[in-house]
Amino acid sequence: MGASLEFMYYTNKNKDEVAKAFNSDVENCQYENGHSYSGGIGMLDCISLWVAKTFATVDEAENYICDHQEKWDGAMAAQTTEGTWVVGGWCSE
Repeated sequence: MGASLEFMYYTNKNKDEVAKAFNSDVENCQYENGHSYSGGIGMLDCISLWVAKTFATVDEAENYICDHQEKWDGAMAAQTTEGTWVVGGWCSE
């Protein structure tokens, strides 16, 4: 089975707010697309790793997640210097 790389973006939020918003987005995705092999963020379930490094751009954060998150792991969350949180990973489809 394949996988797609999916991200959600959150601004002006602290970690607790990001986790709550992402969990809500995951629930919505599962409701809309099902709970298995949809290729959407619902396949990530929750944030399993908060990246300690802060990235200069959204692209850098996305690339880091792309290179370090595994298909069956939970989502990774990385923050940019502008304060945007990038949350996502490889979603089974």
